[in-house]
Amino acid sequence: MVKSGFIGRRSILMELESRFHDNKADLVVLYGRRRVGKSRLIHEFIKDKRNTFFFTGVETSQVEADNSQNHRQIQIAHFLATLAEISGNKALNRQGDPSWEEVFSHLDKSLPSNDLPCCLIFDEFPWMAGQRLELVRTLFKFWELKWSQRKNLLLFVCGSSVGFLERHFVHSTQFYGRSSLTIHLSPLTFFEAKHFFGSSRSAEEALEFYMTFGGIPKYLEQITKSDSVRKTINRLCFTPNSLFSEEVPHLLKSSFMRESDKYQKIIQSLTRHDSLSYEELAKKTKSAKGSSLKHLIQNLEYSDMIDRFTPMDRFGKTNLFRFRLSDEFMRFYYIFMDPNTQLIRENKNQKDIYDIIISQKLYYSWKGKAFERIIQKHALEIAERIGFGLVVKSFGSYFLRAEKSPQIDLVYLRTDKTLTICEIKYSENPIQLTQSLRDQISQQRGFLTNQFPGKRIEHYLITNARVTEAVTQSDLFQRVINFFDLT
Repeated sequence: MVKSGFIGRRSILMELESRFHDNKADLVVLYGRRRVGKSRLIHEFIKDKRNTFFFTGVETSQVEADNSQNHRQIQIAHFLATLAEISGNKALNRQGDPSWEEVFSHLDKSLPSNDLPCCLIFDEFPWMAGQRLELVRTLFKFWELKWSQRKNLLLFVCGSSVGFLERHFVHSTQFYGRSSLTIHLSPLTFFEAKHFFGSSRSAEEALEFYMTFGGIPKYLEQITKSDSVRKTINRLCFTPNSLFSEEVPHLLKSSFMRESDKYQKIIQSLTRHDSLSYEELAKKTKSAKGSSLKHLIQNLEYSDMIDRFTPMDRFGKTNLFRFRLSDEFMRFYYIFMDPNTQLIRENKNQKDIYDIIISQKLYYSWKGKAFERIIQKHALEIAERIGFGLVVKSFGSYFLRAEKSPQIDLVYLRTDKTLTICEIKYSENPIQLTQSLRDQISQQRGFLTNQFPGKRIEHYLITNARVTEAVTQSDLFQRVINFFDLT
């Protein structure tokens, strides 16, 4: 498998190191979707630290999770077994049926003296809590009365159930002002992922992997140095019992438990459309508009699975917004894997199903959209790499409420009274100068001239492909940028 050491997150590690030496207790809330690298980040941070107490919640079945008494016994038994191993106190394994308060009392007695630096980590805390508040209240009590008074204590509360941590820690009145640092760990950027591959993969190969798997470190670690892109994707996605064959259903169930079907409907709807308004999403999923749907959408946003976007000139609060799927692998899964579930399960001889898929017209349509989303996600970094990042006032898509108004995928509003419109094109062949392209650019220019009078308007072409001489010699684009020149 491709290994390039620990990639990205350096600024976070530096901040944690500063907290570790600030001679006081700090509560750190670390959250993000599964496999994004939360545990790996903490292990990287504590690898040279003494007095570390690392506890992980146990993922249980839905039946076990619904039975509060049984679930609590499973979590406490695992917690005490870990504490017994760390502290060397084997008697902790024979505690009968203690409460969380009794368990934390044992933990508190096992911590080093007050003046010694110490890291206390509760990984997958929502699993540990069983989505219930007993453990949250117990943690609050011990933090308030004991642990917040210590010197050099770094307490991590981590988890993949992002909504739970947002409600009970990040936006909780109980923990308001008590969390010293909140870290929302997002996937790696494309540029970080390219660095992850090092010289073992070309920029073109890195892009194809990123369009498929996104910036999830656990996914990227499965990619070997030797196999071709096509062979790798076929092995990881289209063979029985591979890591990715059941990844999305398992991810949704472990993140959202009994409501996973509701979340799946939202994701599937956004897979079938470039973007949807709140009203359109409610209609597509046959959900009643209200707090329940807003809660589902918010949790998906917190988990970096979907994102909400507004016109690039709308500052502050606005009710003009749309949603789109932001998770690359989920889009790939629901377009290519989910419809072929039975074929994948029966593919015992590892036939090249992916070879069939890439011959379909749908595959090239998906590639174009995937490339477009990557450019949108990296818009600010791209502006910096091109050279006008310092004059960017805002950026993003531009659209109006009217149904038939054009939607422009990426526009930069600049402080130098300039609008930079980016035409994003993915192609396997050189980009041709066609009449339809001329008409499209002319329509965009006319539309934005009316919306932003007095602004100078320029067009950039961002592409993965070569362009014909006719394109470069035309006055259609002020700049033609090959994406790979930015990597």
